[in-house]
Amino acid sequence: MLFALGSAVLGWFRDQGASWGGWLRWLQTDRRWRQDHADVEARLGAALAAAGLPEVASGPEPEEVRQLREECSKVAKQRRLAETEYLSAEAARLGVALPEDRMVPTNYSPGYTPVWELVDGRRMLNALGIRELREAIAAEQRRRREPWIATTSAVVGIIGALTGLLALTLAHVRTADQPSAVMTATTRPTFATTTTTATTTSSSGAMPTTTMPPAAAPVQP
Repeated sequence: MLFALGSAVLGWFRDQGASWGGWLRWLQTDRRWRQDHADVEARLGAALAAAGLPEVASGPEPEEVRQLREECSKVAKQRRLAETEYLSAEAARLGVALPEDRMVPTNYSPGYTPVWELVDGRRMLNALGIRELREAIAAEQRRRREPWIATTSAVVGIIGALTGLLALTLAHVRTADQPSAVMTATTRPTFATTTTTATTTSSSGAMPTTTMPPAAAPVQP
C-alpha cells in the first residue's frame, strides 16, 4: 500500500513538473512578445503624434504608420500563437477537448461563432477560444485535485488524532511514574489538664469557689 501511495505521489509530482515546465517556457516567450509589442506600440504612438493622426485609423495614413500598425498586429498574433500552443499542450496532457467552431443562434441572427483563426498556415485560437479552453483546463485540474485534497484532509485528521492520543498517554504515564506524595500529618501538642474543684465553705456561708491548677506540661507524642 505504501509503495502504491509513493508511486502515485511521484507520478503526481512528475506530472506537475511537466506542467510547470511548459508554463515557464510559455511565460518566457510571452514576456518577450509582450515587450516587442510594447516597443512597436510606442513607435506607433510617436509616429501618430508626429503626423497629427488619431490612434484609430479613419482614413489614408502615411506608409510608416501603416507598416507600424501591421507590425503591431503581427506581434500580437505571434503572442497569441504561443499561448495557443501552450494551452493545446496542456489540454492534451489533461485529456481536455479543444474548442471547435460552432453555430450559436442569437436573437439577431443564427450566428457563426469561430474560435480558430489561420495565421501563416497555423491554427490560432481567438480570444473566445482561449477563454473557453482555459476554463475547461481549470475545471479538469480542479477535478483531479479533489481526491488529493480529500486524502490529505483525512491523513491530517488521523495524524492530529494520533498526536492527541499520544500526548494523553504520555501525560498519564508521567503521572503514574511519579512517587506518591507522602502527606505528613502535623500533630498538635495536647495538654493534659486536670481540673480540681476545691470546695471551701467559709464560716459565713459563702458560695464555693473553683480553684484551677497550673497548666500542665505538653504531652510529647
